Amino acid sequence: MTIPLSDKVYWATGIDQPFSDITTNGLGRNAEDVPDFATHLRYEGDFGHVQLSSVFRSIEFRPTVGATQRDFGWGLSASGVVHPWALLIGSNPVRKDNPTGLERSRILVQYNVGKGIGRNIDDLLGFGLDGQVDPATGQLHTVYASGWTASYEHWLNEKWLANFTYSGVLTGSAPNQPGDTYDGAKYLAVSLWYIPVRNLSTGIEYLYGERRDLDGERAKANRVNALFQYNF
Repeated sequence: MTIPLSDKVYWATGIDQPFSDITTNGLGRNAEDVPDFATHLRYEGDFGHVQLSSVFRSIEFRPTVGATQRDFGWGLSASGVVHPWALLIGSNPVRKDNPTGLERSRILVQYNVGKGIGRNIDDLLGFGLDGQVDPATGQLHTVYASGWTASYEHWLNEKWLANFTYSGVLTGSAPNQPGDTYDGAKYLAVSLWYIPVRNLSTGIEYLYGERRDLDGERAKANRVNALFQYNF
């Protein structure tokens, strides 16, 4: 549900299907019977937008023996987009029929932080980092997580654009987790895109990544991707 508070300010709220991505260490299984609650406040301006968001969750674990355990999960997010060159020259890229490459160019930033929000950070989904069960005591703990990304999207003209992105993720851990538990990562991506016709785009991307585990071990990787995308 989205409610306009003014011409440029919007408030939205919703109830999402729950899912708990938990490391159970073989002591039971995840459980979910309380929906996630999410809300955000958004300001839409002529040169970009700013959005503040939050999510509140019930993280649940059903042990092989004993009663279901619950812990509270929460997350906060701040994000924004700005067209710096359009702002500098006083042009409005949103209302202009055919903005120039510089007017289209934009900066995108986002920061997320919370506990029990691993499934809400793309890089952490599937790692069991909403919560972890202490293998020694069988106690469920929600896990701290934070992630950030900063991108600059530069349009050369209406058909060619380049993107530069740097991002990072940091997580906490429950007691007695194994040393190879995911602890954090950093990413750098550089891509070049060509849009020959509306809704169709192709691109090539270089991606550098570095992962760190709980025991301090690190690994690095390089990758080149070729991309084809059509938006229906």
